[in-house]
Amino acid sequence: MRLSVTLPYIVSGVTVMATPFDISVEAKMGIKLVWNQDDSMEIEIDKKYQNQTCGLCGNFDGVDNDFMKNGAELSVTDYADTYNVNDATETCEEIELSAVQSCGEKKFCDEIFSGPSFSSCQTLDEESFTKACMADMCNSEKNDNSFLCKTISEYSRQCSYIGGKPAQWRNATFCEKPCPYNMVHKESSSSCPDSCSTPQASQTCNSHDKEGCHCPDGMIFDDISNPGCVAVDKCPCVHNNNVYKSGESYSSSCRTCDGLYTVLVDLVKCGLDDRRTCLRAVTLSLYNSSVVIKIQATGQIYVNQILSQLPLFTPVVRAFSPSSFYIAIQPKMGIQVMIQMSPVMQIFLSADPSLKGTISGLCGNFNNKISDDFRVNSGLVEGTALAFANTWKTRASCPDITAQFGHPCQQSISKDNYAKFWCSKVMDPQGVFAPCHSVISPNVFHDNCMYDSCNCLKAEDCMCAAVSSYVFACSMAGIHITGWRSAACGK
Repeated sequence: MRLSVTLPYIVSGVTVMATPFDISVEAKMGIKLVWNQDDSMEIEIDKKYQNQTCGLCGNFDGVDNDFMKNGAELSVTDYADTYNVNDATETCEEIELSAVQSCGEKKFCDEIFSGPSFSSCQTLDEESFTKACMADMCNSEKNDNSFLCKTISEYSRQCSYIGGKPAQWRNATFCEKPCPYNMVHKESSSSCPDSCSTPQASQTCNSHDKEGCHCPDGMIFDDISNPGCVAVDKCPCVHNNNVYKSGESYSSSCRTCDGLYTVLVDLVKCGLDDRRTCLRAVTLSLYNSSVVIKIQATGQIYVNQILSQLPLFTPVVRAFSPSSFYIAIQPKMGIQVMIQMSPVMQIFLSADPSLKGTISGLCGNFNNKISDDFRVNSGLVEGTALAFANTWKTRASCPDITAQFGHPCQQSISKDNYAKFWCSKVMDPQGVFAPCHSVISPNVFHDNCMYDSCNCLKAEDCMCAAVSSYVFACSMAGIHITGWRSAACGK
């Protein structure tokens, strides 16, 4: 059965992803396949499979005997023919190849692989590539370097794979590779390219560099408007499903406010997995700490360290429960804090447009420039979300966040199936959430729902919390969804 899907796609521990220059398929059992959409396919497998494989890639035993079959050593062509696979409707055609000749100029080939472009690649088997280069020159038509270019490209790819940094060896008259948009071809660059939606992707990439079409230095790919490569500060942004170009703005009614405030969250590790964290308390400090309100996950509320009850109305702040699920805190300074108490504790913070450019912290600086949201108190802009988050710790005992690779849905097929079934309801164009789709895009909320549902010990609680986040965002945009709990969450 053939199934058309949108990438990235995750199912039953298998992740399929795409970049501007390749498509990868990775299974949690320790197998990864990468196709460059042209002439190269890489297969990476875990060491646990050593000496347990067969096929065109060899037997993975660490010995140079990959072309053996039934005790006899075969040529590359004969060995490949033994793995032809035919079925009732298709037959692989066997192509008769002439004997491989090596009549090309050895000096020319030696100069390519030992030249300055590949100075970091000397641990590779240069001799075998030189022989292939000579055969390519001999067997190619006049002025046709296509075979030779593929051989050199493979040498460059293997160099990057072992950690080398091959330099540019192509030019306008030799093996030139055109690129779409205003991209340029690079022999070695990050396999996780930065884009406007993921501007720090290359900083957390755990894959080796690859050759391909990349943005010029100082630019990233605009995957929102798709015009090609742009400067980081020219990236558009998306708000309420509308795309705004750099410099564009939208407006709403404003009001004046004064005073200082701080919102602190007590986020702790829950369970054995470092990925699992729980919000235990929210503290709101107003007017230079003259009023401090703390809400604990147990439901207890303290005002200036005194146990209090809701509703609370003072000249400077209001606190009340609009429903059994939420606690709302509304200081008279242009912010609103909404805390969801069930099924898991969550916090939603909104600020009046009059506070634009006056905010700092984990929510960014509210200046309509996504490129500097990771600015810290020192004035520097951190390159990754992890480094940025670590600068806002308020306790010395709080450990640094460490990079976590892989999606939690890859760890459990049952949780993956559960998350896909329930989280997909947020995306259903005919479902209860559909009236909000044109105002608030459900894509990010769906992805968060998948991650949280698979990551939590209590999958249903986290699924319900993730879905309720979308409902809350829709409500803030003026779209009130009713009946969603019976459709997606029974609690």
